[in-house]
Amino acid sequence: MNEKTSRRAMLNLPVLKRLFSYFHYNKKLFVGGLAMVIASTFLGVLGNGLLAPVVDAVAVSHDLHAFFFALGQMVIVFTLATISEYYGFLWLAELSQRTIYQLRREMNAHVLSLPVTYFDRTANGKIMSSFTNDVNTLAQTIQQALPQFLLSVVQFTSTIVMMFFLRWQLTLIVLAFLMVLLLIMRIISQKSGKYYRSRQKQIAEINGYIEEMLSAQQVVQLFNRQDAAKAEFNRRSDAVQDASTNAATFGVISFPIMGNLAYVLYALVALVGSFYTMNGVMTIGALTAFMQYTRTVNRPVTMVAQQLNGVLSAIAGAERIFQLMDEPAENMDGAIRLWTDPETQKQYWVRRNTADEATTVGSAIFEQKVPVHGDVRFTDVHFGYDADHPVLKGISLYAKPGQKIALVGSTGAGKTTITNLINRFYEIDDGEITIDGLPLQEIQKEDLRSLLSMVLQETHLFSGTIRENIRFGRLDATDEEVEYAAKLANADGFIRRLKDGYDTLISDTDEELSQGKRQLLAIARAAVADPVILILDEATSSVDTHTEKLIAEGMDQLMQGRTTFVIAHRLSTVRNADAIMVLEDGRIVERGDHEDLMRQKGRYYRLNKGLEELA
Repeated sequence: MNEKTSRRAMLNLPVLKRLFSYFHYNKKLFVGGLAMVIASTFLGVLGNGLLAPVVDAVAVSHDLHAFFFALGQMVIVFTLATISEYYGFLWLAELSQRTIYQLRREMNAHVLSLPVTYFDRTANGKIMSSFTNDVNTLAQTIQQALPQFLLSVVQFTSTIVMMFFLRWQLTLIVLAFLMVLLLIMRIISQKSGKYYRSRQKQIAEINGYIEEMLSAQQVVQLFNRQDAAKAEFNRRSDAVQDASTNAATFGVISFPIMGNLAYVLYALVALVGSFYTMNGVMTIGALTAFMQYTRTVNRPVTMVAQQLNGVLSAIAGAERIFQLMDEPAENMDGAIRLWTDPETQKQYWVRRNTADEATTVGSAIFEQKVPVHGDVRFTDVHFGYDADHPVLKGISLYAKPGQKIALVGSTGAGKTTITNLINRFYEIDDGEITIDGLPLQEIQKEDLRSLLSMVLQETHLFSGTIRENIRFGRLDATDEEVEYAAKLANADGFIRRLKDGYDTLISDTDEELSQGKRQLLAIARAAVADPVILILDEATSSVDTHTEKLIAEGMDQLMQGRTTFVIAHRLSTVRNADAIMVLEDGRIVERGDHEDLMRQKGRYYRLNKGLEELA
């Protein structure tokens, strides 16, 4: 890596440019804060310059009137400088918070737009680390380091100008010395920048591990893996400590180096300046002012050295944030849209007439209009989560409107994958999937998913009331529709027995709700959405027989008139299915209803007779 590339890698100018672009949301705060900081700096430099007439009035002319006049000017100038600095830092602090607010909003919106494939390969803890650790580091840097950096640049520039007016020869000595300081800073920052990036990465790794362990505490304790979990945490913690220590080492060492060299510079200027004073080239006041400027001009360099560690850490965090935001969003587009006839309230799949620019969804003129029935067909579908490991190998099946299709097979046979393809969580590699005769990949995803509902084996509940959790299936559902959905799911009875009924507060970690009750709430959530196509993914596999009966009754009511795909672990739940597909190794090896498959005496027969078990 050459010198130019190394410097770019350290500062990452594209990341800084992108970060600063967020200031355009609050231009007034940025310009006003910047103006106040610049004004306060100029006034501070001017106030230091007034030290010369103050000293000369006492030491040279012995004029008390001139002394008090100059002193009064200094008081006024430094008072204005203090007020300007206060408002400058206040406005820039507000700018920082508004910038982070906007950044968080965009991050959240983008994460919600990401495809399922991104979450398959990324730990939740890493994403949370960007929202918390990286954003907090960035906020602190923008609020503190940015105004300090601006102040330092302006203070350094204006001070050097004033020093040239006082004695240019001494100023050249100061500049030569400062070049040495900047060279040392550059060497230190190149080293520490690498470690700060490593630290941010290691923190994300350990956050991901912590999130994983906290969500799997029962498993850890069940298998007595506490010691192994501790050892792995300690390993990751050591990595964070090593990266942080290396970064801090270079950060801490910069301050004493800068401080001690500043004293050397101060002594050198005092020595040379004394000769100028003794020879009558400079007055005592001018030398005093120049000495003050020497101390002042060194302060910005030291301040930048102090803030550099935070800046490098923030840049590393910003890199991770923008890396997250640069992940490609899920493509939701599709030429085929969902349209509801305003007169009959019937739903249709419509293909917009591209030849007529005025035609939009909602118009009565379409190139194609197909009634929504829920007819789902797979034709020779091939799919793999990666190219080297195919999951589905030539799957062909159909579900007519209102039919119940059961998918049975060993773990990894491809049952859940089929339902994920109906949702278009993933795109097929080959073959064709159609709904009501229309290619699935041409249907706009949001419209497609508005007609689907899923009840999963693992139910997620949100923090809020039971009513809000059910209404999550359709946010505009009325209270009456929510309660009707709960009755349909056989959940109304236990809900009304709770202290606050439908207004009872719950969360995903609520231990008062059994797995069966959680599943009934999930069924109610699916019911309130009034789906055309329903997917039930082993919804009764982890409950007792009595609860299974309640859930089965709720699901039977929910499935009435809807095209339903059922993934079943317990074969008793699929006996009344219109068609049962037995999958093995990504292929359908048997198909038919319960009676047909029992007569075939194949794998389904052996599973029912207990001669084999689902692996």
